Amino acid sequence: MSEQRIGTAERESALASLGEHFALGRLSKEEYDERSDAACSARTASDLQPLFADLPHGSPVVGTTGDPAWRGPLATGPVPGAPADHRTRARQVWRGLPPPLQVGLAVVLALLVLAHLPLVLLAGVLWFVLSRHHGVGRPPWAQSRGGCGARRG
Repeated sequence: MSEQRIGTAERESALASLGEHFALGRLSKEEYDERSDAACSARTASDLQPLFADLPHGSPVVGTTGDPAWRGPLATGPVPGAPADHRTRARQVWRGLPPPLQVGLAVVLALLVLAHLPLVLLAGVLWFVLSRHHGVGRPPWAQSRGGCGARRG
């Protein structure tokens, strides 16, 4: 009996896992490129197994390591020691601040936005009024100066 084929989800899981190993410095750029190409062209789970043989946690595809409970580093949360993305770091910094300082910073940010909003709105209204009143932005032939239909005396 032949081995069952894998689908797009399994290939994408393998690519994501390879990306994590690359980000953690376990793979060089060349190794990552080679293994990614092989993962994209894999047809069965056994095609993916050699790509993860020398990496921690084995293969992300269920059934290739003999441990069906393994779900890979993506499903278990952040890898300890792995660099967090900028949003996660920003949340950690924000949560690390004392609550009164969080409230103070939120108030300052709100005041900055609200303080400049009236200026922007006022500038837009002034531009609209002045452009309509003085004919700013109209081409010379559209301004009423007697044009083609005016009588010349």
